Amino acid sequence: LAFEQRRFYLQVAHLITKLRTSQRLTQAALARMAGVSQPMIARLERGDSSRTPTFETLARILKALGYEMKIQVQKENRRAA
Repeated sequence: LAFEQRRFYLQVAHLITKLRTSQRLTQAALARMAGVSQPMIARLERGDSSRTPTFETLARILKALGYEMKIQVQKENRRAA
């Protein structure tokens, strides 16, 4: 479970960094647009799991980048051992 959580944080970090840099925004500019602090953007882009943002904060950041967040839940495919 810890591995999956860490992978999730790193995927979010990569996504936010990619979207921000593709729009040629600084962390400070994105932070202002989303109404969060620049250190929050930096932590998010590092994949820092010690102070994870809420879904609301992630949604605000994505909205500032021109995207919306959707959550998908699906049954895990487990193989019998």
